[in-house]
Amino acid sequence: MGNGFFRAEAIDSSKTRITSALELKAHGKGAFIFNGSMKIFVPKMTKRLTEAIANNLAGNYH
Repeated sequence: MGNGFFRAEAIDSSKTRITSALELKAHGKGAFIFNGSMKIFVPKMTKRLTEAIANNLAGNYH
């Protein structure tokens, strides 16, 4: 289960502020192990997704 958001706000005609958050949490068997590994993975994944969105907005497609 999880939730999150990515928000883009225009600061001026050439700058956009991007705010993001992502939360994932497993339940049931194996949740302890999964949630422990997600503590490392989710922040990195959120940062990469935010950077990809920023590059897309700037026209720097990869």
